[in-house]
Amino acid sequence: MTSAGEKQYYVVALMDSFIAHLPLSWTIGFMYDIACQIHASAVKHNIFEGYLHRLRFAVSVFHAYGHDWPCQLVYHPRKRVGFGLTDGEGCERFWYSISRLIPYLRVAGFHLRQYTLNSQFDHATAVSLENAASWLARKRALVSAKRREARGELEACGAVGKRHTFLREQWSAQIAHQTQEAPRQSRTRGRTEVELAIDLRLSVDDARKGMERAKSRRSPGNLESRAEVDAATATHKLAVKKYNRKVRQLGVDSSTQLNTLLHNKTLLCRANALALLRRAQTAILRRKLELERVSHLQGSKNGGQSSARLATRTY
Repeated sequence: MTSAGEKQYYVVALMDSFIAHLPLSWTIGFMYDIACQIHASAVKHNIFEGYLHRLRFAVSVFHAYGHDWPCQLVYHPRKRVGFGLTDGEGCERFWYSISRLIPYLRVAGFHLRQYTLNSQFDHATAVSLENAASWLARKRALVSAKRREARGELEACGAVGKRHTFLREQWSAQIAHQTQEAPRQSRTRGRTEVELAIDLRLSVDDARKGMERAKSRRSPGNLESRAEVDAATATHKLAVKKYNRKVRQLGVDSSTQLNTLLHNKTLLCRANALALLRRAQTAILRRKLELERVSHLQGSKNGGQSSARLATRTY
């Protein structure tokens, strides 16, 4: 490397040299800080010709959170098949291990600096080979613990239909958590919490109606209908749990206000209508943002501009 910055021709030269030593049947996981832009450039300019179909691109975990939300949906290694728990930060760990050489190398000459780095690289390689067995044992124990944890969560869900519902709920909760706005101080915080409680109560009612419909359509001996009932029951239990947790979190004033709304039919109907209206407004805004992103990306492609804008960092 002769210049600073993440130049794409360095990546192309490295991959061309690396791919020549691998069997043709191998699929390669490509993790890089700006793998999203590399992928967009490869598709647009026909880079990695002949083996692009063998590459699976993903952004390193540490840098993925600095990218836009659509980029995280596509290139986050936790959402890409085949990367498992790999985070792609091996180079950063190595640079940190030799960071103690920085003061010495700043005053060293060119040849002495090169000799020192090469010696350190050889030493790190030898140490890694010596500790390979313990490293594999440690990773195996970590993977086993993760597998037991995942199986425990799946077994807690029960049937197949309930398992799918659980995974869908987890995915929805993750999206809602990562896209929510930062909390701010507000004089209407109590009213907002009460409105959230009303919204959760509506979710409980919807889940209960869905469970009743599933039970009414259930036929004896039909596994699909049984799984549907189990999934609807699990959804209802989860909605009730969220509602009860929100009620417990309310303060004294907010709890009093919520009880007043629940015992007054007129106020309850008004609160329910406002909650439904807020749901509709939120859904419309989210849909509008999705369409704007797709339209902007399509316009960039048609206009000849780089489609890598989709993955522009937001530092």
